[in-house]
Order: sequence, then structure tokens, then C-alpha cells
Amino acid sequence: MMITVNIASSLKSPLKWAGGKGRLIPQLSCYLPAEMKHGHLPVYFEPFLGGGAMFFYLASHGLIKSAYLSDANADLINFYTALMKSTQRLITEAGILQDAYNGLSNEFRADFYNSRRADFNSYGSVYDVERAALFLFLNKTCFNGLYRVNSRGEFNTAFGKYKSICLIDSDLAFYFRDLMVNSRAEIFIGDYSTIDYAHAFIEPERTFVYYDPPYRALSASACFTSYTENGFSDTDHQHLAEHFFLLSKYRIRQMLSNSNPKNTNENDHFFDDLYTAPSCRIGYIEASRAIGCKAESRGKITELVITNYVPGQ
Repeated sequence: MMITVNIASSLKSPLKWAGGKGRLIPQLSCYLPAEMKHGHLPVYFEPFLGGGAMFFYLASHGLIKSAYLSDANADLINFYTALMKSTQRLITEAGILQDAYNGLSNEFRADFYNSRRADFNSYGSVYDVERAALFLFLNKTCFNGLYRVNSRGEFNTAFGKYKSICLIDSDLAFYFRDLMVNSRAEIFIGDYSTIDYAHAFIEPERTFVYYDPPYRALSASACFTSYTENGFSDTDHQHLAEHFFLLSKYRIRQMLSNSNPKNTNENDHFFDDLYTAPSCRIGYIEASRAIGCKAESRGKITELVITNYVPGQ
């Protein structure tokens, strides 16, 4: 049975994801192609799934009939797999962690967090509902929902000092599950270069791809380092642009989000130089920087929205 939830709630990711697009959806939706808004682009690819706000937004409006979702973060994909295929068990396992945490006094919560983080880093299998619940717990109790790993792939974000937590609402969990099932979502571990785009090449005129890669750092002192142990370099951004142009040859509609380097250096033309093809359009949205090493570095900035079509057309 499909659970009905206020559409505004569907814009929230089940995760507290750094760089998530939930609050930016009203602006980003203005850059969607008209065909998407009219339901004519039902084949959807999102190779940097993250918090999944764009997918859940489009799915909640019934605009996706086939979804191919992936991320290089294996634990993120394990979580979404558990959410879709083992919903009730995930809710139960998360509830055990939630009750244990909320039952502790403040002085013991940091130790509980650090112990669960150690459990997570020593866990034997990635493909496991209990591990997915641990991932959710760490996501909701770490600093700012920041998923950061070291060179060994170990999660190392500090405790967020939350007084009480609600890991997941059961009605929303089943609602997100229904959105994935009804969109015939296929979920993979991997990045944009490892997805099988066969369905896109078969139906290019019915396909839409949204990229939300790890953002290019605005400064050398940026504290956020990596969602995975491999990071995402300027060379990776260049390879992604090459992939963007490859799919453009098939006239597949694509949209890409990234940081605007001119926030800190007006002479930095990195993305202007990358996306110079006549079909490319570079637009801007306003966002609040959610993560910074220093409080004074936080504030309103602009972000880039790059498309290979005229937005709204």
C-alpha cells in the first residue's frame, strides 16, 4: 500500500547529507528541461546519488518510470538497498540504536558514538541491514552529517553532540521505499563511468541524467576532504566533463551541479573552460555553505548548474 505523505516532506532525504540538494530543489527545478516536467523523460540516471533529494523529488511527482541510481560510496548504496528491500528490519535496527542513545546521559553519548563508529569501521560485510542501521546512526549523530573517510576508507567524522535523535520516521521510510519501488529503481555501487548506459542509448530522447559530484574545493583550506578514500580531483572533474560531452552526442538531456570557483577567485575559470561546447549553458543558484572549518567562512554563496539544453525548453 502506498503511504501518502505531504509532498514537502518528500524533498527531505532520509539522510542528513552534506551537500544535499533538498533545500535547493525549488531553484534547481527551474533548470529542468520542459520534457521532464511534462513526464516525457521517464528514464532517469543519477550516478552521484548522495542524499537523493533530486531523485525523490522527481519520483514523488510521478516523473520517473525507470531509475538507475549509483554512488561510489558502498555504505550509502547498502543503506538505500536496505531501505528499499528490508524496510521494516532497518527501522527496527535503527530503533534499537536510537533508544540506546536517547537513554544515555550527555556525558556518555560521545563514548557510545565512538564505540559505534569503531564497530562500523571493523564490520566484516558491507551488504548488511545492521551495518545500514549503523551507517544511519552515524549519519544522524556525527558533525553536520558529514561523511568523511581517511585514506584507509575508515569513517572518521567527529561526534555532533546531539541531545536526542530520531533516526528515521517509519511512515517516511515506507514512503521512500515506495518511491524507489514504483520508479523501478536499480541501485549500484560505482561512479558515472561504471554505470551501464544501455537504456539511455536505446531511448536517448526519453532519458535525463543528473550529476551531483563531490564539489571542487573553493579554497586550499577547505576542511571537507572526501566521501570515499579516493577523493575527487580536478582531473576527475575533467573526465566527468568528457563523459558529459559523450552523452551529449546522443542528445541525452543532462544537468550537473558544482561549486562556483568565482566565489573566492573571480579569475578562476575552471568550469567555464571545461564546458565550452555551444550546447552548454551555465546557470547560477544561491546556497548557504553548510560546512566550513571556521564559522566565519560560512554564508551565502552561488553554485553552478550546467546543462546541455536551454533550461525550461
